[in-house]
Amino acid sequence: MPAPAAGKQPPVSAAGKAGEGAAVCLHCDVEDCSLRAAAFSAEEVLREAGEGPSIANRIFLTVTNTSETMFAQELRLFLNPYEDWGEALAVSVSGLWQAEPCLDPAGGQTQWRVWPRNKRYACGPGESFAILIDNIICRGDREKMVCLGLRLEEEGRMGYIPVFQKYHRVLAKRFVCDRNTAGVLDRVTFDWEVLGNCSHTYFLPGHGALGAWRVRAKDKLEQDIYESTDYALLMRREEITAYAKSPVTVLEPAILSFEPEQKSVRYGTTVDLLFVLENTYHGYIDGGIGRVEATAAWQDGRCAITGRCPVTPRRKVNTYRLSILGPNGIYEKTATITIERYLTEVSLSFTRIYENNNEDKKNRYRYDLAWEIANCREIRLTTSDGVERSDGKQQGRLSFWTEQDGKLTLQVELKGDDGQEKCYQKQCN
Repeated sequence: MPAPAAGKQPPVSAAGKAGEGAAVCLHCDVEDCSLRAAAFSAEEVLREAGEGPSIANRIFLTVTNTSETMFAQELRLFLNPYEDWGEALAVSVSGLWQAEPCLDPAGGQTQWRVWPRNKRYACGPGESFAILIDNIICRGDREKMVCLGLRLEEEGRMGYIPVFQKYHRVLAKRFVCDRNTAGVLDRVTFDWEVLGNCSHTYFLPGHGALGAWRVRAKDKLEQDIYESTDYALLMRREEITAYAKSPVTVLEPAILSFEPEQKSVRYGTTVDLLFVLENTYHGYIDGGIGRVEATAAWQDGRCAITGRCPVTPRRKVNTYRLSILGPNGIYEKTATITIERYLTEVSLSFTRIYENNNEDKKNRYRYDLAWEIANCREIRLTTSDGVERSDGKQQGRLSFWTEQDGKLTLQVELKGDDGQEKCYQKQCN
């Protein structure tokens, strides 16, 4: 099969524009063409291509015999004969026809052979069959058309349907940021798609040799905002250069409100801290919580930037501080949560006094223990000599003597409501 002359495009009829759904005549070298593709449709036909090989997923066409004579012969399917893409194709045929890969005896390229299952089968005038072709791949040079070719093997007649154009003019089909206003250190997302098979695409500003990041033609990028910046996309193909811009402006932020869902809770209860911000989408809460994020939603006809952070308070009084950073400084607000029936040591003292008893010539030590525990369900105060001193009472006072020279320690074990527990040792004074 001869290759087309250099720079020559396969002939295409006015009815041959892909995707119009009209009957498309396959041009050949003779006027009496016996093939016609009707009900032609293609996905991603004449699509605006990006960087690298491109795929038109699927082409479906119905081949109808328009000749007055019957024929029972094979067809050959191929893409542009000067590129060997036949190995990537997947072909299926309806009716009494079948398809199989084969080699072009002239050029050695992979094609597809379509022929009747029964050699005696003939396709009469007006009869048709469907061909489904998957995986149309384009690796063509600039402005080259990728064409599906059909050839009548017996008569040597050939026709083409244009299915793909490689290049589009260089431009950003999409270059957007999810927010055009932000606060200091807010994280925004840029999303873009570049057309025109650019050889280089850069995101500005960046940290590369050109003060930019080299990026793919279709991608996303998260960026932390420090100041108002005109972000841009630079696209190049040979001598062609194009720009697209997506500016982000930093505004002065504010904390409109910061408070808990409940100000008083039982021990072990998780409660949300609610906050409403302005001109920023994040903040920091102390106490080991760190960065918290906010989202925008419409409330009462205006866009409110709100967030929530779950906390489980453990102290009797828990104070949380929310901070945000703006161009002119830090802004803060606090919120407080208290614990109901919190296990509390109102007082606990443990002292030792030395006494010299001259009657029995013995040195003795007197220990004084006094305690009061609020909201306590169980209590055990045990000295290091193994004696339990509290007798389960939440409040009391007692004294005892011992001849032991070493100081005793007091083991404190407390249990309150909702799983509150305290266990520690106390040294005597």
